[in-house]
Amino acid sequence: MHPKEEEPSRWASIEYARGIAALSVAFFHFTNGSSWFHDGILKSVGHYGYLGVMVFFVISGFVIPLSLYRLDFDWRRDSADFLLRRIVRLEPPYLLSCLLVVVLDKLSSLAPAFRGDVSHDMYYLIWHPLYLVPWVNASWLNPVYWSLAIEFQFYFFALIIAPIFLTKYASLARGVLALTLMASFVPSSGNLLFPYLPLFVMGFVGFLGFRRLFSRVEQAAWLTGAFLCCINSTDLSAAVGGLIGLALIMLPWPGGIKILTFFGGISYSLYLLHVPIGSRVTNLSMRISSDPSLQTAAFVLAMVLSILAAYIFSRVVERRSIDWSRSFKRKKPKDILIDKTSAEAAPIRTPPC
Repeated sequence: MHPKEEEPSRWASIEYARGIAALSVAFFHFTNGSSWFHDGILKSVGHYGYLGVMVFFVISGFVIPLSLYRLDFDWRRDSADFLLRRIVRLEPPYLLSCLLVVVLDKLSSLAPAFRGDVSHDMYYLIWHPLYLVPWVNASWLNPVYWSLAIEFQFYFFALIIAPIFLTKYASLARGVLALTLMASFVPSSGNLLFPYLPLFVMGFVGFLGFRRLFSRVEQAAWLTGAFLCCINSTDLSAAVGGLIGLALIMLPWPGGIKILTFFGGISYSLYLLHVPIGSRVTNLSMRISSDPSLQTAAFVLAMVLSILAAYIFSRVVERRSIDWSRSFKRKKPKDILIDKTSAEAAPIRTPPC
């Protein structure tokens, strides 16, 4: 089947994958983010929730090239507009979530039973908008922010290789994939893009398969190479998470799964807010009692409040960012059927912390 003939419900899988990934990361933080939660099935299952971040990276590797392809991307004409739309789409919710963290920390410090230090040095705060926190020996306000820094590095990387990667010649695409995988061997800390490049390559391979530029056999070969490079640059679990992410967005899910569409629609907001909102519930529970039933109830309440906060935030803040990003002049996309929840309709998010 040609890409133009793909059913719109086929692309709902991108939104489903986002929702599953965001829920997984929240699950991880509420059950394994500290030692407060009792051992049991929830904690055992939640231990693997951090793989949701790897799913986000694979989604980015698929959706960003797809977005550029649909725009009939020209490097000189469209690069600045593309980056501007990405910044407008993602930065306002991110910055407002930073402000929310500072405000909630201040309010928490006013509680009589509060113990701890929530002071924030303004010098370190100013580096958050530029995602340079690790390079000034500071700590992120929210532990999930580090992955946003990786995402923005990937946007620049994708623009650099776009003129070659979007070619109709399979040999050039193979060269880009090979060089990208080789770059993952560059010695680097987790603050740079290089160790995560194999995860983005998995998304690349899915995109090239969508374009019918690669056969299924060649896709399998490149995925095997990306899997092995991912083990080398990160670890086995990250590599498995990457394949799970690709499966989530490539398998033919049935359309109209409302609950997954809902979570996909609030995935960015949920990713940004679940730690500052939900962790306050779990911290309070830890001070009250170590009873397993109370901790389980606290986990459920933390998830519910985080989802509620994410829904409100997505409607009040994120939706405005989406509309604003769409207001910029752009070429009419190629005639490829795609669900309204595609790359330009939802955020690309992100890692374990």
